[in-house]
Amino acid sequence: MTGQLVRLAEKGRPPVRFMLDGRACQALAGDTVLTAVLTSARSLRAGDAGPERRAGSA
Repeated sequence: MTGQLVRLAEKGRPPVRFMLDGRACQALAGDTVLTAVLTSARSLRAGDAGPERRAGSA
């Protein structure tokens, strides 16, 4: 699965492994939680006003 965000630079930091919805994922040390999730997932939640999926806003 491709994430919503794609890392283009700054790839030299150590990897950090985590589980997301039962799936093993990887981010880089120092990433925010939102960056870590969106480099691994297409969206965070369902939209309130329709069927579209949403990213970081709550």
